[in-house]
Amino acid sequence: MKTILFTQIDDYHIVVGFDTQQINRVATLKKVEELITETEEFMSVTEIQTKCHSALLRINELSVEAHTAKMQGQQEQLAHAESEYLKAKAKHELLAEEFSEKTAQLHKKREELARTHCVYFDLPENEKAITDEEYDTLYAKFVEIEEHQLLTVSGSVIEDYRGVQYVKDDILTTITKIGTSPDGILYEELEQEEKERLRILHLSQEEKEAEYQLAVEVAENQAVNLRQKLELRRTPAEDALTQSQEWLETEIVQLQEKYGMLPEKGGIAE
Repeated sequence: MKTILFTQIDDYHIVVGFDTQQINRVATLKKVEELITETEEFMSVTEIQTKCHSALLRINELSVEAHTAKMQGQQEQLAHAESEYLKAKAKHELLAEEFSEKTAQLHKKREELARTHCVYFDLPENEKAITDEEYDTLYAKFVEIEEHQLLTVSGSVIEDYRGVQYVKDDILTTITKIGTSPDGILYEELEQEEKERLRILHLSQEEKEAEYQLAVEVAENQAVNLRQKLELRRTPAEDALTQSQEWLETEIVQLQEKYGMLPEKGGIAE
């Protein structure tokens, strides 16, 4: 019997694979032995077996009679006993052939009962027995499942965008449940500049201030390095200072725009 393997995600039972339910052969054999005694084949074998046993007893009786008659010189009784002995032996041979045929029929009946009355091992909680027709339907759907899709035990296909992030109205949302589709622009499709804008947008004022101050310090150090490089290239000291200051001023303006700073107040733009 086919089985379906599943796991529970949120409120859904999701198909993860298929298997075959294992037959408990010991329990099946016990069940067959309980059923076989009620069959016509079993009764026939039992009847023939009884007849064969009676025929053997009769053969033994006649053998004794013949021996006794021979020992006592009773020729008439001896001839009768030998004649009946041969008849009984022939009858037993016929019964033996019939017994062999009936036994073969009983064996086939046992095999039939074993197929139609299988006893299976109990299934774990995450496994369910299904019919061949259900298997064909579900398996056909299972192999056609695409990315971001899952198949439920009931046969319905459900979307799975867990972990996917999307942006709508500058709000970044991460999908955590199946059955939910992105309701905006996929975050992974955004340009890096837009991703950075969104990241900064959702920083707290304290975090923005801290990042801004750190970025200014980095820019100041870069300005110092720029001035030193210019002087090493024999740029006049005054010109080197002017160029590095202009570069720094331009960089700070960009940082102010990036972090929403108000130059006149030195704070975060509301």
